[in-house]
Amino acid sequence: MSLRTLSKITEALQRRPAELAAERAAGAKVAGWFGYNMPEEIVHALGFIPVRLGTGGSERLVELGSRHISTKNCVFTRQLTGLFEEKKDPYVNSVDLLAIDTTCLQLFRAGEVIEHYYKIKTVFLGVPRNFTTPEGREYFFRELESFVAELEQIAGRKLDTEQLRQSIEIYNGIRHALQ
Repeated sequence: MSLRTLSKITEALQRRPAELAAERAAGAKVAGWFGYNMPEEIVHALGFIPVRLGTGGSERLVELGSRHISTKNCVFTRQLTGLFEEKKDPYVNSVDLLAIDTTCLQLFRAGEVIEHYYKIKTVFLGVPRNFTTPEGREYFFRELESFVAELEQIAGRKLDTEQLRQSIEIYNGIRHALQ
């Protein structure tokens, strides 16, 4: 990535919290997410603003997260929980809904803890360990159907095929620009 690209990303990250606040004031809902297999296009197509959450390298956040999640859980999940405990991250503070792809049981546990202690509705997307087997793909498609149904209920509307197509174009454009 060039310095120009990194500068543009930095500027956007500095602007985004104020933009999210304005959009929330106008009635939009922010869906914070973490994991690796989150279908942002679906979240976006249902009218939510997807925002990836996370940070790294903070022993303080690990300590804060350890107040509610066992120290037997990984540092990453304790840091994520610590973000909600600390209440300083502008992105975390803008979340109306939390979406987590459960690539591991520890992320599932972090979502349960965040929902319980911080009262943020949490939706889970189960992820198979192996996408290449027919059983893995079948499992993922069933989990995806359940995930979409839960988001539709929260959004108060059904997933529209045309809106999904448009969201896919937007997110493919973002991925292309980042490459």
